[in-house]
Amino acid sequence: MDYTLHVAGLKRQLPLCRVNDDLYIAAFVIFGDVELTVACARDLLKIAPEHDVLITAESKGIPLAYEMSRQSGKQYLLARKSKKLYM
Repeated sequence: MDYTLHVAGLKRQLPLCRVNDDLYIAAFVIFGDVELTVACARDLLKIAPEHDVLITAESKGIPLAYEMSRQSGKQYLLARKSKKLYM
């Protein structure tokens, strides 16, 4: 079973993952999908309010924030739960 997602002018087939007997969720992972990341960043920038910097939670939001930063020329920052050893 799949779920069809239409976003940013693109179509993706998402696998449905069983949570329990009555609930399935569509698994959406943007990592590795460069075409989708570029298209989503483009469309989000069209509707984003005026801004000086982009911020995202560390991990899954990074590719999208990076691409929005690349397209807009604005800096992006990562929000982390805690300081890392290398900081």
